[in-house]
Amino acid sequence: MLSVLAICIGACLGALTVFSSFSAEAIGMLGQHRYFPGFSTAALHLFGSLLLTLAGIRTITFFITSSV
Repeated sequence: MLSVLAICIGACLGALTVFSSFSAEAIGMLGQHRYFPGFSTAALHLFGSLLLTLAGIRTITFFITSSV
């Protein structure tokens, strides 16, 4: 039980630091009046995240339904 908790906390903190770095990068670009790179970075991160989440859900669904 403790190892599962440790993994969950580690994953959450890892995701938080990655998101913070992405946010700082995008805000830094916008602060330098580099609007196209700033908004492009934000859009690519958002749509990439959604696409990979969908791929993960479909992969898990495939393995669950094919192993029965």
